[in-house]
Parts: sequence; structure tokens; C-alpha cells
Amino acid sequence: MLNKQAMKRWTFEGADARISAQVFNDAAEHTLIVLHGMRDHGSSLHCLAATLPHFKIVFADLRGHGQSDHSGAYSMSHFVADLLALYDFFDLTSAHVLGHSLGGHIATRFAALFPERVTNLVIVDGFGPPNTQTGLGIHTWIAAQRAQIEQLGAAPRRSGRLQDKAAATERYLRNQPRLSEEAARYLSEMGVQAAPEGRPPDPPGPCSGHTRVGPGRRWRGPR
Repeated sequence: MLNKQAMKRWTFEGADARISAQVFNDAAEHTLIVLHGMRDHGSSLHCLAATLPHFKIVFADLRGHGQSDHSGAYSMSHFVADLLALYDFFDLTSAHVLGHSLGGHIATRFAALFPERVTNLVIVDGFGPPNTQTGLGIHTWIAAQRAQIEQLGAAPRRSGRLQDKAAATERYLRNQPRLSEEAARYLSEMGVQAAPEGRPPDPPGPCSGHTRVGPGRRWRGPR
């Protein structure tokens, strides 16, 4: 696994939630933004750093995943707005973007709406094109979508909890039986964080698999 000391973690304000991202090789000239899939987090794609040493790589945790806020709002517009906020936070005029699964859908939508910000687009197991049967012409639809994303903003919501990192590792192994125990422990170490006690869990949402379990310290972790 990648040496954690080689990464620097940043937190910034997304559409209505704090978004966490790790940066590898910060001094490189060209930037690659990596977006993971649902029920995952950015650390699971650290293997790319070894094969792309000449890139500055930004591994983002999507909202509702990893160390980003679990806000309860998971529309595609929110995900895309978070990506736009990432560009602004890291002062990126344009960048290469790689998306896996849900991340691929987000990256594709972003590239369609903000093509001037995407140098190259790589999609792995991505989704098909969005349904635009709204009666609007494509240019009108794009303009409306851009305006919505640029104006998004709401109060962040609170997340649910796991008992500890061991519970996160157990959940990884239960939901991903082909995953090695070493990999599960690594992902748990990188993808969960200590959280204050006594806060209630979020209402269920498409990305909120983080459950409050038993007394004691709570952790945010994998679904």
C-alpha cells in the first residue's frame, strides 16, 4: 500500500458539505483528479500513484463517503458542484479527470457542463448519458444545469456512526469478500475518522451506510 506520508489531506467547502481530498506529488505540473465509486473512498485508488508518478493526483472523497461530510443531500448536481469547488479550492483552470462508476457519472456530467475545465476524461465502468427529455434544447439544458450547480448552497447535515475501526474493517470484509484483510484494514485506517459522541445518525440516504452502533466512541466509515 502507498505510504501515507506521501499524501497530504485537505478539507474544503463543497456545495453544502465539507469535502476531503488527498493530494499526491503536489509539485507536479499536471493534475489528475480521481473520483471513486459508490460505497468507496479515494484511498482505494491509491494504486494509481505508483503508475503515474509524474502527475499531481487529487484523490477526492465524494460526499457521503470517507472523510467528507455525510450531508444527506446526494443529487448529481450536488456531486458536480463539489467537483467544481475542488477545482476552485486547488486553483485549477483545467485538469485531467478519471472517474470510476458513480465517479464516472459525475466526471461525465461535469465535462459536459464545464468542458473548458477538463483536459482529458477517463471513465471506468461509468454510466450512460443523462435523460434530457425535458423539452429543453441541449444548450438551454446545459445553461440551466450550470446555473443550478454554481448557485448550490445549504447547511451541512450530520453523519451516523460506527463503533470503531475494527467494525469498519469487518464491514469491508463482509461486503467485499474478495478483499484481503490487509487491504480492508488499510481502507478502514484511511477512510474513517473519530467523531464526537452523542450525535444522532442521519436519515437514510443513497450514500449513508454509516450506522450508529452501541455505546462509546463513534466513527464514520465504509458501507
